[in-house]
Amino acid sequence: MWEAEVVSGSAFDNRKKFFLWLENNKPEKIASDIRWSISVLNILLPKNGIISSQFFAINNSNEISDLIEKIKNDRGIRIHSRGRQAIALNALYAYKEYLESNFINEIPFSGDMEGGVQIVSFTNRRDYSYTLPICVKYFGDSYFVKNWSAAYVQTVKCFFDDYSNELKSLIGKNVGSGGRIDIADEHGKSVLIAPKEIAEGLYLETNYSASEIVRKIECLMDICRIDYSKVIIQYISKRHLQKLEPSVGDYTRRTTNRIDREFYTWLTKIEGLAVTTGKSYASGINNCDIFCREHSIGTGRIYGIKSLDEIKHNIDLLVGDAEFQVYNDIQHHRFTAALAKYKKYLESIEDSRVRQYLSGQYSEVGNDLIEINQDEQMRLGKTLELPRFEYGFKDDGVELYRFRVSYLKVNGIDCPLEDEQLLAAIKKMGFEFQGKIYLISDNEKRGIEQRIREFETQGVNIIYYESLYDLKADDYFESKIISPEMLKAIIKSLLPDFRYRGKYMALVQGRQTEFELVRNDIFRVWGEGILRTFNELSAELPLIPMDKIKVTLAQRPDFIWNSFETYAKVNSFKADENEIKNLVTYIDKECEEHGRISLDELPFDNLKAANSEFSDSAFIGCFCRFIEDRFDRNAKVLTRKGTSKDVYTAVIDFCRQQEKCTYDCLIQIAERIAGTIKQPEIIEAANAVMVRINRNDFIADSLIKFDVDRIDTALDHIVMADFMGMKEITTFSIFPFCGYSWNLFLLESYCRRFSKKYRYDTRRANSSNSGAVVAKSCTFNYHDIMVHAVARSGRNLSETEVLEYLAETGYIERKRYSDITLLINDAIELRERKE
Repeated sequence: MWEAEVVSGSAFDNRKKFFLWLENNKPEKIASDIRWSISVLNILLPKNGIISSQFFAINNSNEISDLIEKIKNDRGIRIHSRGRQAIALNALYAYKEYLESNFINEIPFSGDMEGGVQIVSFTNRRDYSYTLPICVKYFGDSYFVKNWSAAYVQTVKCFFDDYSNELKSLIGKNVGSGGRIDIADEHGKSVLIAPKEIAEGLYLETNYSASEIVRKIECLMDICRIDYSKVIIQYISKRHLQKLEPSVGDYTRRTTNRIDREFYTWLTKIEGLAVTTGKSYASGINNCDIFCREHSIGTGRIYGIKSLDEIKHNIDLLVGDAEFQVYNDIQHHRFTAALAKYKKYLESIEDSRVRQYLSGQYSEVGNDLIEINQDEQMRLGKTLELPRFEYGFKDDGVELYRFRVSYLKVNGIDCPLEDEQLLAAIKKMGFEFQGKIYLISDNEKRGIEQRIREFETQGVNIIYYESLYDLKADDYFESKIISPEMLKAIIKSLLPDFRYRGKYMALVQGRQTEFELVRNDIFRVWGEGILRTFNELSAELPLIPMDKIKVTLAQRPDFIWNSFETYAKVNSFKADENEIKNLVTYIDKECEEHGRISLDELPFDNLKAANSEFSDSAFIGCFCRFIEDRFDRNAKVLTRKGTSKDVYTAVIDFCRQQEKCTYDCLIQIAERIAGTIKQPEIIEAANAVMVRINRNDFIADSLIKFDVDRIDTALDHIVMADFMGMKEITTFSIFPFCGYSWNLFLLESYCRRFSKKYRYDTRRANSSNSGAVVAKSCTFNYHDIMVHAVARSGRNLSETEVLEYLAETGYIERKRYSDITLLINDAIELRERKE
């Protein structure tokens, strides 16, 4: 059973932020695929017990990494299509990227600082609005958190480890003030608005403000008799966070950082530092200069000041700044080390000999900085191979910052390249796709090109990217080719001369349509046989999706349906010219005498013997193609061209001449005209001119009298919200008498043609009282009517429960609906908006 719970407040907020992030960071088509995949995962993952709550309640990127591994290894949830699996994984990687894009995760806050990181007080009441928790410390153990809800859950989880009995005694009770239940078990969690699991089968209400959460934690500490000093919650104001981010972000976003070349030369030529260390220190001073300007430290500059005392004063102020200390910690104290060297450099350049030497070396530095040697390329490649970047390096400042941090960890030195050089080098080494750069090996590219050329040699007409990807999905994914769209982009860059379309590429010249290309490939593999099955053709055409093969077989005149999942090739039908002429003469004679002839009456003996492999249906279809220019066919009935009458018209003409008739009689008319029965067509035609008073009987309009105003008033009392399922109407006691007893068939006829305020709507005409009475002012289509009905029903939004509800209330005839997943997702979104 698929479970789809209503999204809680915090998860819904996270969902909106993620979708907004998608709009700003992903192309529209990819964003749409990701939204669809996440919606499906939001149903599948809880259903399979992979996650205990909703998907968007996950705020930890490590949890997303675990989900990625489970899907890649088919643990707990299996996605059979490799293409769909790749799309799902791509969606999870996008959500992981979104979670990690919150820059606060990169800042290892470790202490208090004025206006920055502060500590929650459990003794003095404070307002914690517009704040963000950073870390929870419980008896010295640290837990980094992203929001107050996560801080609350983590804290209570810590309490439970040591005070489980005390917390279990609170099941079904409120903690502190207020009447709401704060802790519940499996049976009682339905009353919680935003439940989060703190232990197996134990749930915590988290739908509180930051200040309320602090008071709840304080109450729990009192109940468990926990010393306030043993629980430390560090937080920061969001206003301060906004102020802090640009100072750190400027380092990553600026692509025009300048390096003081004389300082660099002094470091390498006089101090004897390694080239990479020299570049790192020179770049570090440049960033210190930017920080001083942005934060008005001293006179706001490090570079460009003539007074040595003024520069030293600014450096001393900078080193003492609390925010800079955080920034310096992130850089592993690179800046303070660089500043110490810079002070020494400033003192030394008073020596004219040093100044002269530096001036003479100036021209060498420019070329040295621009070169990227093979060793440096290897270091860049090793960094890009880290799990963090293996599925794409994003072209932005934050990613450059992360790269530099990772580069230092991998290689033990700072990356010496400026941002422009670094980005250009990464782009040159990788393949750029949708704003990200991927390391695709030259061997893999050559292999892809070789495979396409082999398909061309084999005479393949068309390749669908998703089918091509599915052939070697694991290998492609391992090679960092994350989707069929990316595979298409790589092929297009390697082989630009082929014709590329949205979902396929054509390997032959000319302007054939998609179905013509598929037809040609079907002919290519068909062979000498008359009949082929879907599975046989699909096995021989792995580059074409099964649904495209089915549609082509069904729509192209070259093929005809023979039996279950089996088609025949029309040009294999053997027809003797004289025999066809004799049959045409026979049909023409019968039509002259009787106006029509049934195909069952034709003498097909010799023709059938020559085409024994064709089923009756395929045989008739092939034969009729020989005579379609002279005769019309309606099911099994042949008439001369232009003289046939359709069932709908025939039923209406018959009903207009009757005062009363039965449904059984109408079926006989339809069968006589068309040789087949289409009940919806019969019902629509009869209701267009007559009134249905029960399941089997129709009467003329003149035999019934509707008091329209009084009947509409009665419906006003019953239909309270624009529409109501037919089977929800269970009494007609307030309806005025109209000459016949009221029932749902009579009500349907009234709403179809007589009511001023209401109409009847349904998926298809039926005799099962399936449909809805809808106010004429309501503009919803029938799918939207069902969505709103389900959303307001209060039912659990699982597939089984929703189908049962729709059948019970009469919106559908049977417990089947092809768009049930879409309906459930729409109902979830509707409930979210209302909340």
